[in-house]
Amino acid sequence: MNEPDQLTGLLDAGVSTFMNSEQIEPTETELGARNLDIGFVGVPFDSTCLSRTGANQAPNEIRKVSCQTHPYNFEYDVRISDIYSLVDFGDVQTLPGNAEKTVHRAQTVVSRLINDGIAPVVAGGDHSISIANLKAVGEIYDNPGFIML
Repeated sequence: MNEPDQLTGLLDAGVSTFMNSEQIEPTETELGARNLDIGFVGVPFDSTCLSRTGANQAPNEIRKVSCQTHPYNFEYDVRISDIYSLVDFGDVQTLPGNAEKTVHRAQTVVSRLINDGIAPVVAGGDHSISIANLKAVGEIYDNPGFIML
């Protein structure tokens, strides 16, 4: 039988994480000591849409597709993992039908990452999750930049 670490990089094997990165809990007490650069966070929420749009499925679908991405670019001879450490912090526990509590929970997670020096990459969900991200970044930076795809 294969050991769990031997499954990394195999398509459709094991639990999907963003770009096959390690998954850790954002509540871990020693995040700052781990020297992490980038943290992927899912917010599977679509309750502020007029109908169930399926936007809540986006974080898991992004993880599945990202597993097929190679971290090495031959044209530039660079491997992203040699420059940045990337982890998957899993999904924020959303509360369907309650945008206020969901936004608060997401803001708490994103704030924790930023305070520990980790650049958050947040995948939603519907557009309401942008509120959590802007609030979290706005707590620390006066004039933050924001990229929304």
